[in-house]
Amino acid sequence: MKKFALILAAFMCLTVLSYGQQYYKIKNRWKGTFLNVEHGSTMVTEISPGWHSAMWEKETLGGDIKFKNRWKNSYLIANEKGVVSSEAIEGKKFREMLQIVPQSIWIIERVEGTIYVRLLNKVSGTYLNIENGKLECSEIGPGAHSAMWEFIPE
Repeated sequence: MKKFALILAAFMCLTVLSYGQQYYKIKNRWKGTFLNVEHGSTMVTEISPGWHSAMWEKETLGGDIKFKNRWKNSYLIANEKGVVSSEAIEGKKFREMLQIVPQSIWIIERVEGTIYVRLLNKVSGTYLNIENGKLECSEIGPGAHSAMWEFIPE
């Protein structure tokens, strides 16, 4: 009986720990497609149910936010000239990443009166969008649906 109680307690602890992370699918308002890394590069496409490549975890410290991909354990980054990528940065704490890859820090801006948000890169001062047919970070008007995103809990 004691052994059973210990096994049950261990199982309950593992269950609680596994629910500690909240993943989101990030859906574009304009096209209805999802942010993912299914084919290696970071893109916005149709997805299939259960794709870990389209699930993102929000990591927060103060007002700073990073987006970590569930499948690749990589972070969403706004590189030079508006190119967006997802890069794995192993063994670094949040504060270390601020120094090493500050382009991985995002600000979520709510779009008033909607369920949508805009994702502003803290370093570049530009928004994540698909206005020109591909994922990029650029200056874009506040009403552009191509720069509006919905977080769908997974």
